[in-house]
Amino acid sequence: MTITVYGHSASTFTSAIFHTLKELGLPYEYKQKNSEDIKSPEYIATKHPFGRVPFLDDDGFQIYESRAIARYLVNKYQGTKTSTVLIPSDVHKAALVEQFISVE
Repeated sequence: MTITVYGHSASTFTSAIFHTLKELGLPYEYKQKNSEDIKSPEYIATKHPFGRVPFLDDDGFQIYESRAIARYLVNKYQGTKTSTVLIPSDVHKAALVEQFISVE
């Protein structure tokens, strides 16, 4: 399993992905991207069509947008051998987690 995060360390959106990965106990590789990198035609064509961060590659599966990435990671990895449960099965508790995740 290789998870690679493309982002910028000052980005709160990238930080949200780091926190999700940490809470899930997942190892990852980080590739720092600056504003020139993310506006390049190659990055826009292959990573993020809007030229933004974060972007995640999970063994070839590629996804962008921080909330979508966080939900993907939880859906795929929570409760596995290497991970804890972040979104509980109780509907009220799960709604509170969704509320927290959805803050803009």
